[in-house]
Amino acid sequence: MVQSNEDDTAAAALVMQAKDVLSNFYSENNLNFAQTGATMDPSAAGDAPPPPPPTWEAPYGGKTESANGIVAIMEMIHADIEKDITKAEAENTKAQTEFDTFKEDSETQVSTLQTATDDLGGTKGEKEDDITSEKQERIAQKDQMTIAINKIKDATAGCDYIMLNYMVRLTNRQNEIDGLTKAKAILQGGEFA
Repeated sequence: MVQSNEDDTAAAALVMQAKDVLSNFYSENNLNFAQTGATMDPSAAGDAPPPPPPTWEAPYGGKTESANGIVAIMEMIHADIEKDITKAEAENTKAQTEFDTFKEDSETQVSTLQTATDDLGGTKGEKEDDITSEKQERIAQKDQMTIAINKIKDATAGCDYIMLNYMVRLTNRQNEIDGLTKAKAILQGGEFA
């Protein structure tokens, strides 16, 4: 935009300089007059028409109407360049405003996303710590369970003996109780058939 603005400003200055040079040339050579001619008065009905304008009597002075046209064209070009500069500045101002708005919105979104990322990173760290604690607790519980299982296995041999001999021992205990009950009764004077 800066380069384009400099180019437009330089072009406008160049056009004005060229117009000034042409204007000076026409005024120095007495060619700076618009096409002026004798105005013809309408003649009354029945009067003779006025004589025609003079031709070829004066020395050739150039095409003055073209000269005025060139100067006018240069002024129009200069005005167009100035309009382009104004339009470009307005478009640049609008684009800069849009860019500033977009940049501000983008920075806000980036900041929000960064905050969310930081929060999620903290949450992730907490969850990883929880996982580590849970693993350690499970390992400790497994160790306790292993100790209990080993105690059960160590006691299994004695339990198997009791399980296998339970009925025999139960019968033997009942016989012992019956025998003791009879012995007590005999000692107290009881008789049995």
